[in-house]
Amino acid sequence: MIVGDSVADFSSMQGGNGWYYGYFQDSFTPSDFRLMPTYVANWQGWVVDYFEPPPLYWTYITPTTTHGNGDLVNRDRAKVEQWSVRRWVSDVEGLISVSGMIADDDFGTLDNGVIGRVFVAQEEVFTVDIAAGDFVGKRFSLVADVSIGTTIDFVVDPKQGNQRFDRTRFTSTLRTVAVPEPQSLAVFLTGTILTCGARRRRS
Repeated sequence: MIVGDSVADFSSMQGGNGWYYGYFQDSFTPSDFRLMPTYVANWQGWVVDYFEPPPLYWTYITPTTTHGNGDLVNRDRAKVEQWSVRRWVSDVEGLISVSGMIADDDFGTLDNGVIGRVFVAQEEVFTVDIAAGDFVGKRFSLVADVSIGTTIDFVVDPKQGNQRFDRTRFTSTLRTVAVPEPQSLAVFLTGTILTCGARRRRS
């Protein structure tokens, strides 16, 4: 069962469908999560002073794309590093699968790529380096054990503070994971142990 979809659940309200739109600054950790203050209806995106009087930032999130800000900026943006963060807060308990993709979505020539990160309960569990011009991108899939209120953060780091032409496609889907029935649990666990053992022998 799907419990979270970053595209289908996108909302003009912070917390709508369990999703929050924000950014990291200063410590660049989940404990430093800050909400983006403004939703722009005709642009369908959350922003950090994107269209308002200075200081201005490139940081924004739309249903499918996201963008951070950096020390190395173009045009009239403030030289402040911000990592864009799409946060999901769990309303379920147990194992869930977290899958998605991340890719470059900008054809600018001064981009050095981005770093995509996923945090579960404030712990970084996935990191990927996306090169400039990688429009195919990378897919990811992991399993997390969550409780009510567990946070999962999907983060775009502008990479070395260079946010020029950093528009990034970053989408994700979260599903519950079926637990085997008691009579098949032993077989399931045995299969898991054998798989791990085989991997150890090959290493």
